[in-house]
Amino acid sequence: MLPQENEEGNIEYKRHLCSDELKLVDNVRFQQLVTQMKYRLNEGNGLAIYYIGVEDNGTLYKLSKEQTRDSILMIKRMVLYLDGKIESLIFNDGYIKVTIKDQFKCTKLLEKRILLLGDTESGKTTFLAYLIKNKLDTELCKSRLFILNHKHELESGKTSSYNYQYKNHKDSKFVFIDTPGESNKIRNKILLSFDFDLILFFDKPNEIWNKKELFVSYANFMNIPYLNLNMFDTSSIINLITPIIQDDILDILESNFKNSVTQNSIKQNCIIYEVNSNCVFYLLQSYPNIDMGWILSGYLASGCLKIDQDLLWYDNDKVKVKVNSIYQNNLPISDIYGPATITITLKDIDNIDNRPRFGFLSNIDYVETKFVKIIWVYFNNDAMLYDKEFVIHIKNFTIKVKQLGDSEILMNEYQIISQYPCYNILNSYFIYDKDETLAIGKLIDYF
Repeated sequence: MLPQENEEGNIEYKRHLCSDELKLVDNVRFQQLVTQMKYRLNEGNGLAIYYIGVEDNGTLYKLSKEQTRDSILMIKRMVLYLDGKIESLIFNDGYIKVTIKDQFKCTKLLEKRILLLGDTESGKTTFLAYLIKNKLDTELCKSRLFILNHKHELESGKTSSYNYQYKNHKDSKFVFIDTPGESNKIRNKILLSFDFDLILFFDKPNEIWNKKELFVSYANFMNIPYLNLNMFDTSSIINLITPIIQDDILDILESNFKNSVTQNSIKQNCIIYEVNSNCVFYLLQSYPNIDMGWILSGYLASGCLKIDQDLLWYDNDKVKVKVNSIYQNNLPISDIYGPATITITLKDIDNIDNRPRFGFLSNIDYVETKFVKIIWVYFNNDAMLYDKEFVIHIKNFTIKVKQLGDSEILMNEYQIISQYPCYNILNSYFIYDKDETLAIGKLIDYF
């Protein structure tokens, strides 16, 4: 017995597909089934899974040989009608599992990454629930529950983890990266690891977020365009009191993307990175799985990832790993060129302990960095410059630095005194965020 069918998502149960009314293509029932398949494909962003021989409550119907044959013929006809393809057909004891792909949605689209920043309960996750799931708050249910990841998030109604959603629009894939309002460490790690095309600031009515000045300064310095939104104010161009349709929202966001000299096509992207083979995958979320091994989600900043590729996993140590599988848009792929937001799994993981791991993966054997210079970009408190020791957030690491001397010449020269070795941090930006003191800087080579 399978779990009960969910009205949402990309999984559909069918007792069979061989009723008399389905023998002709031009009939109402066939069109209903095609429309239903389109919905499931859309829910899976181009991937749908059909279980034939299963009732809505998950019990098995036990198909006859004739019903099995006719149902397979019918589902092939439906897929052909939608110009899709059957990826796999698996016969189990009493039912059939059919994996279907929408060939258009499965094509690789240029990725546009959009960061959501704001204080807790400023409407970031609720905005995503409307844009991606078409859900608005009701008296009985909060729409953000359709987006939150973990049990403690569902109970509190607040985002605490790395969460991204995607939506195809025209010739691009919009990747929306949500951030927790309260966790400085997770938010800063996300901000510093990605190359963003747009930042959305979510304001509360009559309240200024005390971190906003820092992130606006970062956006201006990095030439990242941004929009100020208020989900609770009807004068805001995008709000949830008088919401406009999703396509109009996407058009507004698209019109504000930075005009970077990006590759015009995925093929051009591939040609460039075949020359520059330095692969760097910044890890935003990881967890071990009994069946699949380590599952890693994050941002492939550069280079190419392929199945069976050997990499080094830099966290608090340096461990050799091998790529087992790669997923984009929840679809399995054999290789991918950055920049791209993806999930991968690893094989041969006996040498990796099960503690929480972050860091990054690369095909480059980096040398440990022990000394750095700091170029200050922004700070709101001059006293920050005279601290002898302090902790900073830099991409996937939190590190501690110690000033080398008291003279003005040495004032911006530091030794890394973190407990664990640090790799690939030169020419990277960092954020100092403690109490009311905020700062942005860049680490460069000490020598």
